[in-house]
Amino acid sequence: MSIRCFVAIECNNEEMIRRFMDVQRRLERTGADLKLVEPENIHMTLKFLGDTYPSKVEEISRVIEEMNIKPFDMKVEGLGVFPHLGHVRIVWTGVKDGFEPLNRVFKELERKLSDIGVKKERRALHPHLTICRVRSGRNKEHLVEEINQLREEKFGVIHVDKVVLMKSELTPKGPIYTNIAESG
Repeated sequence: MSIRCFVAIECNNEEMIRRFMDVQRRLERTGADLKLVEPENIHMTLKFLGDTYPSKVEEISRVIEEMNIKPFDMKVEGLGVFPHLGHVRIVWTGVKDGFEPLNRVFKELERKLSDIGVKKERRALHPHLTICRVRSGRNKEHLVEEINQLREEKFGVIHVDKVVLMKSELTPKGPIYTNIAESG
């Protein structure tokens, strides 16, 4: 049986989580059809691994545990959307400062995982934390208006000193994330 997993950076800033929830409430008040990210699930995915055999998860765990992350800070601010404002599916916030050290961690992770047979990403790193998913076009105009008002929103700083391999269990109530391994 395979394990659905990914490598991430956890959000370790309580004030940032409160700001995140404030923005979620503002977006929710638009009446749009949203699925909010639960506060305990806020993270930045570096590499989605998908369904992975347990033996490969063990190998990946060893790679993660052997990584040494030189600590750095990432300033998180602004609101963006995927794919675009005309068809919003995901609302996110991104990294303002700290991209260079983050990209170094990402490249090291990619190199070490490819050494054990994990495919490299085809796309460049686009670091973000998902705020919510949009399930339908209900009240889209109000949602877009609110997103535009929050474009320069400042969330705070994440202190990065580790990466985490997480298991993702999908349930009807939403995903449950469990830490499998973390860097030293």
